[in-house]
Amino acid sequence: MNSAALDLAPGTGFGIFAKARVETAVVAPATPVELEILTSRRDFDALEGEWTALYERAGRPGNPFQSFAWSWHWANNFLKKPTATGRTSELFIVTGRKAGRLTMIWPLVRQRTAGLKTLTWLGQPVTQYGDVLVEGDDALAQMRQAWAHIRANAKADAITLYKVRDDAAVAPLLSEIGAVLTHKDRAPYVDMSQSGTFEDYAQQRYSKKRRSYLRRYRRRFEDLAEVRTEVLPSGTKARAVTEELLRFKQDWMQSRSVLSRALSDPRTSRFFLDTAADTERQTGCRISATHRGDELIGANLTYVAKGRAIAHVITYNLKYDRWNPGHLTTYEGLEACKAEGIDVFDFMGPCAPFKLEWSDGTVDVNDWAVPLSVKGTLWARIYLGFARDRLKAAHQALPLSLKKLTSPALSTVLTVG
Repeated sequence: MNSAALDLAPGTGFGIFAKARVETAVVAPATPVELEILTSRRDFDALEGEWTALYERAGRPGNPFQSFAWSWHWANNFLKKPTATGRTSELFIVTGRKAGRLTMIWPLVRQRTAGLKTLTWLGQPVTQYGDVLVEGDDALAQMRQAWAHIRANAKADAITLYKVRDDAAVAPLLSEIGAVLTHKDRAPYVDMSQSGTFEDYAQQRYSKKRRSYLRRYRRRFEDLAEVRTEVLPSGTKARAVTEELLRFKQDWMQSRSVLSRALSDPRTSRFFLDTAADTERQTGCRISATHRGDELIGANLTYVAKGRAIAHVITYNLKYDRWNPGHLTTYEGLEACKAEGIDVFDFMGPCAPFKLEWSDGTVDVNDWAVPLSVKGTLWARIYLGFARDRLKAAHQALPLSLKKLTSPALSTVLTVG
């Protein structure tokens, strides 16, 4: 029996309570796919032109994380630069070609933390949707062949596929490969496509009372100075605003003892600043900044991919906390999107109440793991599938004073996952 027979699959349970199933046989695509694993930065850089062309042909709307530019900026800031806990990353990019033409990229990295070896999506912790970039009617067959190649060359304790949307290209494969469902989430989104203008959308979506409430908060700011919202593409000004909004976010997190593995990592800030500034390798970075006079009230750090905006950071100046500037910033940001022809605004996970208040729907976004060793099985079933979420929930339930005391220790523990 193939070792995959002892893996776990969706539909047979959750986390440590899942049942084992047998992995299906690999079905080859009609036209053979030539597979290669790229591990060097030189080979990665050489792929830029073909990767960009494949993304233009096959990239999914609302997934800027599949672009070469995004991965390039990630590599500059995260690749082979160990974290405080000693985690290192090296490239493990699987490419597929048919008759010499690039038709598939499965972007992974090999990581090692505390003796645990894993393969996971390239882009952590900034990539919020993991997926395979693949084109063709035989996309699933290509991914099946690639998966067999990945398993044969993994040399890892587990393969972790975090943040996979229900509508991702790779999603159908997960029911076949013995994946453990380790975390469930939803990504709320706003869909304004059925409205001609933002005013039409707002009248249909929000009650008269809520629209009045938002106008009242805007007037409070306007009593002090003019309120204006501007949209900034990548460039020097966007970088300056990004630096300020990241400071706002850190202040907000500290005031509430909120844990964020991504935003607590200084490399994440450098990544955001680089993508905001770079006008050559553009990631779709777009800043919506709301000012009161010359002072920044709040801002949205978003990335636009094929007509959809992905909200990576929404934040505001704590100086105005009692005036709920987050609501004004969000409302102004949505209005700016519609004015630019962007109909879908994706809040991404986690599925917080604040996001649901604004959203028109949600899409499931789940974490998966495929154990390849005893160590990997224990890690996937006990830590990822059971303990991790409970640790976070227990921490959130603590009084603020205790949360502040325990945040550093818990942050260190969670970096293993």
